[in-house]
Amino acid sequence: YTGADLDITERRIMEETLAAERHLFIGGPTVVFKWRAEEGWPVEYVSPNVADQFGYSREEFTSGKLLYAAIVHPDDVRRVADELAASCSAGDTYLEQEYRISRPDGESMWVRDFTILVRDAGATVTHYHGYVLDVTRRKRAEEALRENEQKFLKAFNSSPAIMAISTIEEGRLIEVNTAFLTILGFEREEVIGKTTLELGVFADPRHRDIIKQTVKDQKYMRNVDGTIRLRGGEIRDCLFSAEIVELSGKEYLLSVVSDVTERKRFGALLRYAVEGTSAATGRNFFCSMVTHLATALEMRYALIGEVMRPDFEILTTLAFWNSGKIGKNFQHNLTGCPCENIFDKTICLHPSDVHTLFPGDRLLAELQVESLLGMPLTNSSGQPIGILIVMNDKPFTETMIPHAKSLVSIFAARAAAELERLQVEEELRQTTERMKVEREELAEKNIALKQILGHLERERTDYKHEISAGVENLMMPYIRKLRSGAGQLKPRELDALQNAMESIVGKDIDQFLNNFAKLTPRERDICERIKSGLTSKQIASALNIDVLTVHKHRDAIRRKLQLKHKDLNLTSYLRSR
Repeated sequence: YTGADLDITERRIMEETLAAERHLFIGGPTVVFKWRAEEGWPVEYVSPNVADQFGYSREEFTSGKLLYAAIVHPDDVRRVADELAASCSAGDTYLEQEYRISRPDGESMWVRDFTILVRDAGATVTHYHGYVLDVTRRKRAEEALRENEQKFLKAFNSSPAIMAISTIEEGRLIEVNTAFLTILGFEREEVIGKTTLELGVFADPRHRDIIKQTVKDQKYMRNVDGTIRLRGGEIRDCLFSAEIVELSGKEYLLSVVSDVTERKRFGALLRYAVEGTSAATGRNFFCSMVTHLATALEMRYALIGEVMRPDFEILTTLAFWNSGKIGKNFQHNLTGCPCENIFDKTICLHPSDVHTLFPGDRLLAELQVESLLGMPLTNSSGQPIGILIVMNDKPFTETMIPHAKSLVSIFAARAAAELERLQVEEELRQTTERMKVEREELAEKNIALKQILGHLERERTDYKHEISAGVENLMMPYIRKLRSGAGQLKPRELDALQNAMESIVGKDIDQFLNNFAKLTPRERDICERIKSGLTSKQIASALNIDVLTVHKHRDAIRRKLQLKHKDLNLTSYLRSR
């Protein structure tokens, strides 16, 4: 081959290579530009795919009608120009930039620009050859990732739980949240770059190895019991959780530690109080409840009281814990007291200064009560029946208030159920007693009725005999005289006949009235009360005399009324007259 043949061959190979490269750019996402190093960056050449990628035609650029700087986003154009000028001054041969361009439809797109700086013999930049690629999807993904990371960091820093981000292998802390520093008692510069083992966070260092191995095997760990040591040496019960997270393209270990010391303490208090009252019932239950409730919450006073209709103003205590022992029960007027309107709400809470707020409550002053928590007791129908109150001679702490409210709420429901049960039992007992009395009274009335019927039968027989005798002895002689025709009766005989008839008819009534007239005023008063159904005990109470005196009066009344039969009921006899 001659030299000319070689030149032709090399030129053909070069043209084919350029054609292949041109075809690659025409069909691909990368747009090729050639700009003059002048103001506005006029375009001398742009690949045909610019219309598909940017939305502008080649002619708009190559005609000089549209400068490249005009499509760079207004917020980015100054930065792009400054970076380009800096590279030119520094003698760089190329420059990589990311910025936004504005499409004809008003939308913005992110591009990555790889620009070659073309210089003349004097090292002056005359042109820029650029390869511009649409990276909008990547930028949006990165932006979304940044937003997610920002949200994560915001939640991370504001979480009340202890949180830390550390390297997986060594466990070196690269980030901790505010709770980590506040609860454990460290400053930020003291912990970053250190391990939890170096800081002595784990009360039992083996917990760190367990966490590391568990996360390595499962990629996460949830709510594993453990303990941590605060900087001051205090040991706290915790639940450990951890999982592997990706931040800025790297994997780290995210650890979350929830302090459950107070929760466990409350659980222990609840178990103590529940176990201490589980076997008790009735009045003993209330004494057991105030004892265990006050002890669990470290209260000086605790009481359960019953309130009665109609106004629910008077509280009668069923059990009262007073300074380490069961105190004497008492009644207390709720008017002007903290719990006066407790039945209109679900809780009465005064963490401090309660005696100052209610100066009219003498009980608070006598006991030197500083804080008070009360809850109403209601029955299954929602009606008020009592109050459960705990009090102390010092203010409530912020940490104990939630536990106190929870514990008192639980026991208020239990106390209400027990009190309602006792009230139902008492109502049943009273009803049973009343029915028993009524049955006894009915039995007495049946006996009295039988006695009256027997007495009436005897009286009827006696009265019949008396009438028969009266008729035979007093009336029949005159009747026989009239029948014999011996003549009319004389006035004296008619008067005798009339007197006989009146004697026969009114003899019993007259006898009763005569006998009743012999009674003293006090005996007549007692007769009226006996007739109305009062018992001897009730009569004694009404007249302010003893029962024995009433019995003596009853005996005198029976004697004066000539009631010789002992089985004759005095009440029934008086009611029949």
